[in-house]
Amino acid sequence: MRYTFCFLIIMLAVLNFPSISFGGAAYYEGVVSRVNLMGGDSSFYVRFSNSELDDCKHQRVYFPLSTLGKDAVNRAYALALISFTTQSTMRIVIDKDINGYDGNCNAQGQIAGLE
Repeated sequence: MRYTFCFLIIMLAVLNFPSISFGGAAYYEGVVSRVNLMGGDSSFYVRFSNSELDDCKHQRVYFPLSTLGKDAVNRAYALALISFTTQSTMRIVIDKDINGYDGNCNAQGQIAGLE
C-alpha cells in the first residue's frame, strides 16, 4: 500500500512537470485599440480590444527597441497602425514565461503579423 501511494505521488509530479516548465512563446491576437510611442527611441506598446492581454501589466505588449532592433520595431509599428486603422487582427509572439505574469509583456523574436 505504501509503495502504491508513493508511485501515485511520483506519477502526479511527473505528469504535471511538463505543463509547468515548458510554456514557451505563443501568439496572442486581437484588434489593436491603442498604439503609444515611448520615449524618443521608437519603442512603443499596443493594447488589444479583447481580453488576450489581461494577464499582462496594464494589458500592454511592449516593443522595446533595445531588444528587438530598429527594423523589427519599425515593421511592428506599421502593422500596429494598420490593425488600428483597419480593425484587422494583429498577432504578436509573447513568451509569458520569460516576462512573467503580472509583469510587462514584451514582444519576442518573430514579433507580429496581420490576419
